[in-house]
Amino acid sequence: MDELVNDIMGKKQSSNSYKNNTNTKWKEEQSRKRQQAFSKMEKMSFVVKTNGEMFQKYLDIQSRFNRNSVGNCLIILTDKPNAMQFKDKKSWKELNVNVKAYNEPFTILEPEEKNGRRYFNPKDVFDISQTDSNIPDYKDTHTEEELLAGYLYDCKAEKEVVNKLLDDSIGIKYDSETNKLYICRGMEKTDRFQALGNELANIELRADEENHYKDFKCKCISYMLCKKYNIDVSNYDFTDLPSELQFKDNGTDIRKELDTIRLAYNSINDRIQERFEKGFNSEKNRSTKVQER
Repeated sequence: MDELVNDIMGKKQSSNSYKNNTNTKWKEEQSRKRQQAFSKMEKMSFVVKTNGEMFQKYLDIQSRFNRNSVGNCLIILTDKPNAMQFKDKKSWKELNVNVKAYNEPFTILEPEEKNGRRYFNPKDVFDISQTDSNIPDYKDTHTEEELLAGYLYDCKAEKEVVNKLLDDSIGIKYDSETNKLYICRGMEKTDRFQALGNELANIELRADEENHYKDFKCKCISYMLCKKYNIDVSNYDFTDLPSELQFKDNGTDIRKELDTIRLAYNSINDRIQERFEKGFNSEKNRSTKVQER
């Protein structure tokens, strides 16, 4: 009877009204999370453009999560800088992995194309460190020879192995006029991969004007590749960031500059990964058969 009276008096909420209220609250919560994520992204954009230490930490994150946007990596830098692998709770559950109790998610933005427009939906995710899963060793395990083959795979320049460069130094140098990459024999592992990463970046950015800003971008890409493939990076220094980045006064423009670095890095890294996926067993087997003969 009380329910009937309440319904007559307009105090009972209809199921449609309840659904509408619930949907409204959900949309409001999504809007709040979206604005909060954009705010974090914007604030961190202005931090990394002047703070060398934070800029280097951003590069660390972008090298790990290269498929994520610059904006999402800036959010990760804000909320979970040591993240190694993240998924939403449902995705972890599908892998029979449980998120630990009382662990708070961090929110990234997931792009979606709808009716010719692009939207960014907030998505709550948890790092693997917040789950009951064992944390795997993420270090690259390829041999030096395999990694070198990956770096050089499908290179966009002609390659020539030499004893010395034209200035009598030992190193690696890209000549844009001849589109030729000169590689010296006998280099130490760290020097070889740092220099090679730098010159591969130079090839990717060959349309850019030759100046210190391009050199800076190449250094960033070389650093990210070394970080990705477990090459020593202790001698990289990002204390003095270029004025071309520091003087940007718009967050979107800052992120566009960082995205040019990300895209060039991805282009190189994709080729390395493609070479790894092709495998090295066939080459090793052919080499073994030749030796047996």
